[in-house]
Amino acid sequence: MPNFSNCSETFIRAVRLNLSEVTQFRYNGPVVGPLSNIENSHRTMITLVGCRKICGTGSDYYEWKDSSATITTWVLPVIGLLLQAPYESNEFWRTLRALARWLGNPVASLSYTLWNIKVTSKCALMVDMATKYEHIPGLYDEVSPGQRSQFSQIRDSMYILSVMNQYEIKRRMPSIEAEKLLRVALFSDSLKLTADENTSGLIQKRYELATLIRKGRKKGVVPVFISLLWFIFSLALSIQQAYGDLGANRTAHNMALGCLLSWLPVLILTGIVDRNPVAADSILLELNSFLDEVRSALLDVDLRAAYIQDTSKHQDDFAWTTALDSEDYFHQDFFTEFSGQGRLRWHYGVAQPIIASIEGSFMAAAGRNWLKDAELARTKMILGPEKKFGLRWFDFRMLWQIIGSICIMLDFTPTVGLGCRSGGYLIFGVITFAISLVEFLVWCLVKDDTASPGWLRKHTQEYPLALLSSRIERHLSRSNSQNWAPYMLSKLGFRQFLRWYNSLSFKDRIAIFILDPSEAINAGWLVYIVIAQTFGWYQNCNCMASIWGSRGGYIDFASYEIYLANGVGVYWGFGI
Repeated sequence: MPNFSNCSETFIRAVRLNLSEVTQFRYNGPVVGPLSNIENSHRTMITLVGCRKICGTGSDYYEWKDSSATITTWVLPVIGLLLQAPYESNEFWRTLRALARWLGNPVASLSYTLWNIKVTSKCALMVDMATKYEHIPGLYDEVSPGQRSQFSQIRDSMYILSVMNQYEIKRRMPSIEAEKLLRVALFSDSLKLTADENTSGLIQKRYELATLIRKGRKKGVVPVFISLLWFIFSLALSIQQAYGDLGANRTAHNMALGCLLSWLPVLILTGIVDRNPVAADSILLELNSFLDEVRSALLDVDLRAAYIQDTSKHQDDFAWTTALDSEDYFHQDFFTEFSGQGRLRWHYGVAQPIIASIEGSFMAAAGRNWLKDAELARTKMILGPEKKFGLRWFDFRMLWQIIGSICIMLDFTPTVGLGCRSGGYLIFGVITFAISLVEFLVWCLVKDDTASPGWLRKHTQEYPLALLSSRIERHLSRSNSQNWAPYMLSKLGFRQFLRWYNSLSFKDRIAIFILDPSEAINAGWLVYIVIAQTFGWYQNCNCMASIWGSRGGYIDFASYEIYLANGVGVYWGFGI
């Protein structure tokens, strides 16, 4: 195992004595970075071959005191942050998948989370705009005893809508009818759920559901903020130590590690803020039960006729309710699974289409105190715009991202060039960007009701892999059962696999065979980087020579004072 401290002393002493067996390994090529214009800077530089010959191969691992300092400064706070993430109780595999997605694809995960926070804040803003600027509404303003004010009702409706936005609706559900059902369920105050009601029980149902969800909200944001402060404090200590020991590879590793993981506290905090229900599955059942009651009321001939009479609408305006009788789409499981915090890719959410159409149809023009004419406002919210796009549509505002860069500091830390550290970070960044790009392109270009994109379907009826699998399946079905190859393939479940594969949509195939494995690999690569930098796995000739790019190919044994005197602090400061 090499010792680079002793090796540097041996090399510099031999160069001063002009020992030919050592000076032949002195680096005489071009130098970039702080020492590029310094005379005699080559006297402390050794080639990669010389490093292997004189210093030896293998890694000069950090001493335990250095590794333990990194563990206490970075690793343990990061683990503490990860433990505060909004996991689901008693769901090991879903938790593991969510963790792999958060670590392997932080760009997409953070984008989904921030977008949902923006949608939730939009719902809250609409509620705030419902009254006059200085008016503080109560629960029972200007109504008879026991009745809730219009403001309280709209607050419950918008809150329920924001929670619904974190759940995925059933695939291939008729989106226009689904949107109309949600509008009636959330904003109607005259639909009766049972025939013996004197007034609409829907208002009370929304109140009870909103109260139940509020009681079950995720708490514990303050401890996470404290963990974040410790992370920021650790980063500040690392930067201070780095500028007190400029040029040291170990110091650069610690500071770069903090920069690499700087997005993690943001992701965890936004996930905690965004997370509404503690028991996501129980809230899912409550939401589906609530919508199923409204659906049953709209399908009841007498209740629907009474509702049409109360709203002064025509029978043809509710012809869409016949689609609600489909047990395949609307019965009991309107929402299928929890998808908050970026757990489920290509999650559209149900809130954005509704609040965007409400804002565009009347709320933007009405401005503040738009709820002053409650009957007109509810009519507008229930009917929506004449041209409806349904609940599934892509909003290009979802593409905004938070992009940070640490490549400058990593690239210009001595030796200048692309090496194990900067190359490892570059690989993580490229994979992350590629996964996110593929995910958003598929989301934008591929419709849910198609098994393949239109541009590809014009050229071939099936994908090459699907076409090959169908041919293999036909061959297996026509083969003699005594033929051992088809028999073994059938026993191994290959035929069932082909049938399962052919039943998948294009998005499912992309997710299962490309995106999911890529995220798991990228998450594993991130863990490897953290471990390597903690224990000094990069302390070897190949990594220190930065041989991944066109620059580098040498190791500089110059003291830190030389780099400090020649402006390395400017490089690091600009990178930070």
